[in-house]
Amino acid sequence: MYKDILLEKNYYNYYRILRDDNNVYSTYLQIFLNAALIGCMENIQKFEEKNDSESRNRIPLSVIINNKYDFECIVNVITFIHFLRIGEERIFEKVFIDSDDALKQKQEIAENYARGGIKKLYDLIMEDVSHKEDIMDNILEVLDDPNAIEFKKEIGSIEDVIKNFV
Repeated sequence: MYKDILLEKNYYNYYRILRDDNNVYSTYLQIFLNAALIGCMENIQKFEEKNDSESRNRIPLSVIINNKYDFECIVNVITFIHFLRIGEERIFEKVFIDSDDALKQKQEIAENYARGGIKKLYDLIMEDVSHKEDIMDNILEVLDDPNAIEFKKEIGSIEDVIKNFV
């Protein structure tokens, strides 16, 4: 089963600025999923010990459940790429299994990548911002520049990917 996503103190400020202060995103979950994708693409993970008493800011489980389709699609893609990178066997089974342990593991992988990608996401959007209009310019620039986010470590050809399923 999924659980609340804790937003540790040292990362929460990025979330707050992107949503509350500048309305770039409407939910923390959107920020989390984008940060996780960027972290995965750039192969940046940050592993942190979570202390529930320290982190009062969280994305509640109810938000994840209400956005379950989007959450699972993105988390499954991240998990798939992660397992390809590390040479995991039986990837298909591990990505699409829905046991409590598997869901917990997939969420943890996404959380590690989100911690790794949140600063990059923040920097891409908030770089050289002096007016709110600059934010939209930065977003459009990132969307227009295929090299803004670098996909680290190619995962191989489609044939290699298919071999992992068998």
